[in-house]
Amino acid sequence: MVEITDDEAALYDRQIRLWGVDAQRSLRAANVFVKRCGPLGAEVCKNIVLSGVNSLTILDTRLVEEKHTATNFLLRTDTGKSFAETCVPNLQILNPLVKVDFVSEELTEESVQQYSVVCITDGSKTEYEHTNELCRRHGVTFLASNTWGWWGSCSRTAGRSTATSRRNLR
Repeated sequence: MVEITDDEAALYDRQIRLWGVDAQRSLRAANVFVKRCGPLGAEVCKNIVLSGVNSLTILDTRLVEEKHTATNFLLRTDTGKSFAETCVPNLQILNPLVKVDFVSEELTEESVQQYSVVCITDGSKTEYEHTNELCRRHGVTFLASNTWGWWGSCSRTAGRSTATSRRNLR
């Protein structure tokens, strides 16, 4: 079990009071993979980093264009770089205790095993189904999320159970 240092206890004090030290230890041990760091993915990544996981790895090879900077607070003026490469330093500033990195390769049977949680934002049904099966084979929790205007959807698979929620955000 991961131990919480005094500095971490001070930083995560509100969270520890909310859900307890054991839950925070579990978070500190978690290695999370997120695919796509668009507007939804940026929010997901921000919340993951602020929660205090062990590591966050991002895959998003799309190149940043000027139009993207208006809808994504993690993108500055680094046009021409990949979304993931641009987001990493901005996420790292939010919580230096979390290891934040990016990759440019898709998940494989081998690489998925290093993660506790895999999250894909704004993907296709085929991509979700493929990644869900990959994660199930290796006991990795899978999250899929999408937004369409005022509508949002999130699905979680852990082991054999799946939970899905859809909401109108108005």
